[in-house]
Amino acid sequence: MSIALVFPGQGAQYVGMGFDFSEGNERANAIFAAAEFGLKGKLPLRLKDVMFIGPEDELKKTDYTQPAIFTMSCAIYEALKDRFAGKVAYTAGHSLGEYSALYAAGAFSFEEGIKLVSRRGALMQEASNRIKGSMAAVLGLDYEKVRELCDKASGAGYLTAANINSPGQIVVSGDDSAVNAGEAIAKELGAKRYIKLAVAGAFHSKLMQSAADALKA
Repeated sequence: MSIALVFPGQGAQYVGMGFDFSEGNERANAIFAAAEFGLKGKLPLRLKDVMFIGPEDELKKTDYTQPAIFTMSCAIYEALKDRFAGKVAYTAGHSLGEYSALYAAGAFSFEEGIKLVSRRGALMQEASNRIKGSMAAVLGLDYEKVRELCDKASGAGYLTAANINSPGQIVVSGDDSAVNAGEAIAKELGAKRYIKLAVAGAFHSKLMQSAADALKA
């Protein structure tokens, strides 16, 4: 039987993440140590401290969130990989999770990955600081209805359908004011739920173009 490994992106973080793996598994602990070494001097606070004890506001900042989720994903992979050795046929990831998937597939070392993810997170945080944006998951509306939602919210700012996760679960991204305005519109259009995501900016939208241009180089 073949196995596919799928890794999460931003929004999956929480204070306390990784503590049990760090304490109870040598391979996982080695990943946390490698992360601290790779990030030395790049963040004001130690990554492990922010992951294990917070504060949550710091962990939600993209320059911490991205290396935190990448490190956590790789630590779990290292802790469990013997259980599915020789069975993994595919690795995939959502957004940031693509980097974790590439690591698990052997495309680059953890040391290379943490540098890439740290740079990516810093650039996206800079873009988020310039323009306040956010994201929300819309449940129960199809793509055409979500496009209508974005059009109707345009009076409050820029809003776009960013992640089409399934026919009934689409994430919108844009100016914070437009994302907030979209909640009432979503309900009017028949959405089951409208959930603001725990992210620091309007990811997967044109508001991240400056980060994309800088990372491309």
